[in-house]
Amino acid sequence: MKLNKALPLYFMAVTAVISTVAFSGTALAASASTVTAPQLGAASQFALLGQTISNSDPTFVSGDVGFGAGGITSAPTITNGASFASDAEYQSATLALVGAISEADSQLPTSTGNLDISGQTLSPGVYAFSGAGNIVASPSLTLSGAGVYIFQISGAFNTVAGTVITLENGATACDVFWVVGGATTLGANTQFEGTIMSPAAITVGANSTIVGRVLSETATTVSTDHITVPPCANMPTTTGSTTGSGTTTTPTTTTTTTPTTTTTTPTTTTTTPTTTTTTPTTTTTTPTTVTATVPTAKTPTTTYVAGATSPVTGIPVMRDLIEGLAVLAFGALITLMFKKRRG
Repeated sequence: MKLNKALPLYFMAVTAVISTVAFSGTALAASASTVTAPQLGAASQFALLGQTISNSDPTFVSGDVGFGAGGITSAPTITNGASFASDAEYQSATLALVGAISEADSQLPTSTGNLDISGQTLSPGVYAFSGAGNIVASPSLTLSGAGVYIFQISGAFNTVAGTVITLENGATACDVFWVVGGATTLGANTQFEGTIMSPAAITVGANSTIVGRVLSETATTVSTDHITVPPCANMPTTTGSTTGSGTTTTPTTTTTTTPTTTTTTPTTTTTTPTTTTTTPTTTTTTPTTVTATVPTAKTPTTTYVAGATSPVTGIPVMRDLIEGLAVLAFGALITLMFKKRRG
């Protein structure tokens, strides 16, 4: 692409008739509210586009990859997209890119001048560079506020290694466009935001992360990078098919089914323990009462006369009396012993 050669003269004419505001050597020329995003059309789903693509793996791309007759040195790992090799989709994306570059370049600048925008905080608008544009120092660049940002760079665009572009206060990568007339070189380990559109070559330094797109009409070079197309509104839906020799990667849509919760009420089994009452058998032993037989004292049937002799024994009566008393005493003793035993 070639920028209109009369563009710098137009800038001078504008700045001569309007009031100026100091902004690192720039002149305010239009309200940022009039800025509109260029329509990428068929190129909006492409993360990486070029007539020739040079890649050093591992490079990861979320979006489509398209290349022309120049081919690709090594296919990156693609998710949510497909690879299109010099086919109708690639041609349509390239034509859409040319139209988007023209549309972005045609918008009236908000600020003009040769700028090193390192360390600056910019609001939405169109920033025109009549020569090269650079980010060569840290802190890098902050884009603050919701709205469209367009950087019209007629020359080359270069960033130092470790460059970080920060978005805040509603700024999004979907609304940031870098339109570069010359070669673009991003330093290694760059964290970049927005879509780079150029008719010239674009080189992305190793281990860089880009949330946006790398779209060139000629050549792109990437190396161990991560490039992700942001989920922007009004983007056409990828059909997931090709008409050329491209390899299609159809994203897998995972439908999450809300699990059915089954509530199982546990069955409570109440077991009433069987109580076995054992009534102890009480064995009452009634002691056998032994009744001592007390010998019956002999009752004399004969009336004795004192001093007389027993007619049976011939023993005097007095001796019989003593024997009877002894027998009575012995019986009483036996009875007493049995009572004590029972007690």
